Amino acid sequence: MNSIAPLLWAIVFLALTIGVFSIVFLQGVTSFIHDATSSNVSIEGVRTYYSSFPMASFSLFMAITGGDDWWNLVRPLLEISEVYAVLFVLYISLMVLGVMNIITGIFVESATELSRLDRDLVTQAEQERMALYMKELRKLFMELDTNRDGTITLQDGREKG
Repeated sequence: MNSIAPLLWAIVFLALTIGVFSIVFLQGVTSFIHDATSSNVSIEGVRTYYSSFPMASFSLFMAITGGDDWWNLVRPLLEISEVYAVLFVLYISLMVLGVMNIITGIFVESATELSRLDRDLVTQAEQERMALYMKELRKLFMELDTNRDGTITLQDGREKG
C-alpha cells in the first residue's frame, strides 16, 4: 500500500514526459508533412508512428518498453532532421537510464521500508511473548515461595511437593 502514491506520481511523470516529447516530435512531423510532396516515400514511416498525439505517445511508450525497435521509430525522424533523432536519443536516455531507475529505486525503497516494519513487528511480538513468560515465571516463583521471603529454597520446594 505504501507503493501506490509513488507509483501514481511515477506514472504521472512518465505521461508528462512522453507527452512533451510527443508534442515536440509532432511539431516537426507536421511541418515535414506540410512541406513534403505527395510522392515522398518517407511520409509513410512518419505517418505510421507520428500521425497524431496519441499515436506519437504510444510510439514513444513502445520505445521505452520494448514494444518496437528504436531504429524503426527514429528512422522517420532522421528523415525530417537529425535534431529530432538527437532528441529521440535524449528521450530514450532520459527515460531508460533516468526515470526507470528512479521508479525501480522507489519500489526498492518501499520494499525495504516494509521489510523494516515487518522486523519491528516481529521484535514487538517477541517482546510481548517474553513479557508473558516473565509474568508466568513470577507467578510460578510466587507459588514456590511458601514463606514469602522473596527467595526459593529447597525447603520451599519440599513444602510445595
